[in-house]
Amino acid sequence: MRAQPWKNISRLATIRTVTITLSKELESVVKKRLKSGAYKNTEELVSAGLRLLEAREKGIDALRTEIMRGVDDINQGRFTTCTSDGDLGEVAQTIARDAESESGVLASQ
Repeated sequence: MRAQPWKNISRLATIRTVTITLSKELESVVKKRLKSGAYKNTEELVSAGLRLLEAREKGIDALRTEIMRGVDDINQGRFTTCTSDGDLGEVAQTIARDAESESGVLASQ
């Protein structure tokens, strides 16, 4: 079968060369990771790092959204006050049952 280099043309058209300056400490990290064989080259290592950063930021955004949802619930009076460990346990069981019924996954007791 003959190689078909044009199949990668669209991918190659989107690749940009970027020059970055690293501290000695970060340069050492790059060299260490490359030497370990964990990454084939600097591009792969930087790409993995950027994907992790993007995932982390998405997670933080999701947490902020849930925090604001909780603040809104409190402001609207949608909350339960627990005055004892027993009250807290009952609320936790209710939450677990609700989550179980929504997901269909059995909550641990």
